[in-house]
Formats: sequence, structure tokens, C-alpha cells
Amino acid sequence: NDASGNNNQMMDYFESVMLDLSLENIGLVDAANIEATLRSSSPFATITDSTESYGDINAQQIVTIEDAFAFDIANDIPDMEVVLFQVVTTDGTDTWVSNFSIVGHAPVLVYDNYFIDDASGNGNERLDPGETANVAISVSNTGSCEAYNLLGNLSTATNGITVNSNNISYGILDAGNSG
Repeated sequence: NDASGNNNQMMDYFESVMLDLSLENIGLVDAANIEATLRSSSPFATITDSTESYGDINAQQIVTIEDAFAFDIANDIPDMEVVLFQVVTTDGTDTWVSNFSIVGHAPVLVYDNYFIDDASGNGNERLDPGETANVAISVSNTGSCEAYNLLGNLSTATNGITVNSNNISYGILDAGNSG
């Protein structure tokens, strides 16, 4: 038997995936009572539905089951991480093992630049003693997937500087964009 996963959709970080899976009987004999089990040793994929009954698969026939298996992808999967899967198929007597992989997608956030708006002070775009200023911080998403609900937090360990408002929502930052 030969197994192939549906790779038409992207597998994103912190996502629950329903996997369509096709099994093909490449032999010349019909296969009866086929059971399949999905496995992965990846720390970034947690299988939540690992078994599916395919019933009988005639010789040279392909049987596809939509949403045959389910798994969750970790929120910290590295961008472009290849997650290996194994499908173990059996008719109760014989066992067949097939492997496939799916690439994981995640944002990669990179600091771009900052700008100091001290128009209420001396306007020299530097933070000077006694001034209150706004600081705009730009980040880029160099990953292959959107960053959702992106929050920024500004802090400092420097004595004499107080951060008055330290949280900002960047919202959604598409792959390849800055915010």
C-alpha cells in the first residue's frame, strides 16, 4: 500500500489540522479490513486522532478519506520545519509502512528600527534628560506565515528612564511585511 497526505494547504503554527489521506493498493490482490495509524515523533506535532478504518481496498484502487486524521501544531514550531509522519497500515496479518512530510510555517519577527518623536521637547529626535517622548518601533515578519495578535512590550533596565505606556498591539503582520 502507498499513503500520501494532502499537502494543498499550509500547516501553520498553533493550528489544528484535519488531514485527508489517500491509500492506494499497488498490489494485484484485494486488501480487506484495512486499518491505518498515523504517527509522528516531531515535538511540534501532537496527534489527536491517529486511527482510521479504510475497509476493503481493491487491487490498484485508491481510497481517500477526508479528515481521516487530526493533529495540533505547536505555537513554537520553527519556520519551514519539516515534520515527518508515518502511516502504518494493516489488514490484521500484513503491515505496510509509508512516510511523508509536511513543511510547517511560522512567523519570524525581526527588529527593524525605532524612531523617537520628541516634538513636545526640543525636537532633535533623541531622548534627552527631562523629555517625554513617543518611541515608534518597527518589526518585520521574515517568516512564511502571518503573525496573529502580535503584541509588543517595551521595557528598560536603565535608571532614570520611565516607560509610561509599554504595550502596543501590532495586530496581524503578514509574512514579508513590517509594522
